Amino acid sequence: GEEMRCSVRLGERYVGAPGMVHGGIIAACFDQVAGLCAVHNDYLGFTASLEIEYIRPVFLHREVTFSAKVIERAERYAVVEAECHECHQLLAKAKGVFVRIDPEVGAKIFSGA
Repeated sequence: GEEMRCSVRLGERYVGAPGMVHGGIIAACFDQVAGLCAVHNDYLGFTASLEIEYIRPVFLHREVTFSAKVIERAERYAVVEAECHECHQLLAKAKGVFVRIDPEVGAKIFSGA
């Protein structure tokens, strides 16, 4: 469908400030879930832009949920909004643009050839 969701528990290797997950790791999680959402909605390609708003700290060793949904579709791109929650509390949100590439080109790029 249009929405993707995953839950993760991030440990010590992802620390930024003491006891907290590094913001770059949160960005990578957003890129992954939003990009996967774009791919599952027929937008195989690359991240063109990703804006993130950090609202509250994401603490280590707690289960957080990332969700993403396509909010706009065009021929060559999809816009995806995503959120990160812990127990229904919003921790961060993101908005990304994912550019679709030609399927033949994608097959070559993603096969490693």
